Amino acid sequence: MVPGTLKVGIDWREFEEGTHTGIQSYLSSFLQGAMERRRGWTFHLFGTERTRFLNAPGIVEAVRMGDGFRPFWDQIYIPRACRKLALDVFVTPYVKLPVLASCPVVSWLNDLTPLRVQGVAGWAERAYYATMCRATVSRAAAIITISEFTRKDIEGRFCSSE
Repeated sequence: MVPGTLKVGIDWREFEEGTHTGIQSYLSSFLQGAMERRRGWTFHLFGTERTRFLNAPGIVEAVRMGDGFRPFWDQIYIPRACRKLALDVFVTPYVKLPVLASCPVVSWLNDLTPLRVQGVAGWAERAYYATMCRATVSRAAAIITISEFTRKDIEGRFCSSE
């Protein structure tokens, strides 16, 4: 890596045509802030054919990958692309980080609602979410939370006191 440069991959799938979500809002703010403050960084936005990408030649590159079974996308396609692009870091707004990524991964963990609130998720989704939370907490280079409450909740459930 050349000093002052960084190749950042970002899971941008949330930006499907015709949608607007809270995740889109904070991911846009994150990217805008990084683009303004980090000269020399390049951003590789990962999405599908339905993804809306930013147009910022020389700064942002769209990485279009086919649709498919999401766990396969998360655990096979993304790590493969991270290696091919020689990324320095990969950022995901989801708890399902690519565990085999060849670079450090930064993950948002918004809340533990599927584990805390009865009826929000079925048993299989709860088990998958809990497994991915454990993997995220143990594998992520950094975790971004939306509140101090969420940080403490994650620590209480997934971090040992040792």
